[in-house]
Amino acid sequence: MPGNAGNNVPILDAQSWVWTQGSAECVFQPARLAGKLQVKIKYAKMIFYFRSRISVVLSFLVFGVMGISLYSLIKLYISGPSVNIIIGILIFCFLFFLLAMIWFGTRYVISEGKLLIKTWFLRSGEINISSIESINRSYCPLASNAVSLKRLEVRLKKGSKYPFLLISPDNEKMFLRIISSVNPSVKINVSDKKGLLRFWDWDI
Repeated sequence: MPGNAGNNVPILDAQSWVWTQGSAECVFQPARLAGKLQVKIKYAKMIFYFRSRISVVLSFLVFGVMGISLYSLIKLYISGPSVNIIIGILIFCFLFFLLAMIWFGTRYVISEGKLLIKTWFLRSGEINISSIESINRSYCPLASNAVSLKRLEVRLKKGSKYPFLLISPDNEKMFLRIISSVNPSVKINVSDKKGLLRFWDWDI
């Protein structure tokens, strides 16, 4: 079943795409299930959804620290309730909820020659794929739209809104393949080393 994708988005055959990737699934509906390639055909355009990989180590550190802090505040409240402690607990609960939204809601969307970065329904970034100069492997821990330590550094051409982006799409090979088909001039240098002790690569 062919899908026409417009001028800047590759025209792909959904069945052969699934077959070449093997474990990936093309789902022609708005639903976005974690761990699977999500493709939505809308107005004869193919839209690709990729969730962010989630670092086990980063999750343990961030939510562990927040959990310990929240537990300490609750103990203080039990020993001697006060308005300030209640406010502190409410703030921590809000931050916990906000982090959970970012952790499990970060998505990368490829549509009409653009790469969109979303957290649930909120759009936090947008670039033209034609402005991408190179994509390299990165483990830079800077705050970014990536929930994994194993990242892609998307370097943009001079004059772009951002010098680079750090992202961590699941199903990297397919993501890079789609980017390359939209912009064949992109230089891709992405290593994929394996090893049980490489804890910075522990993702879900």
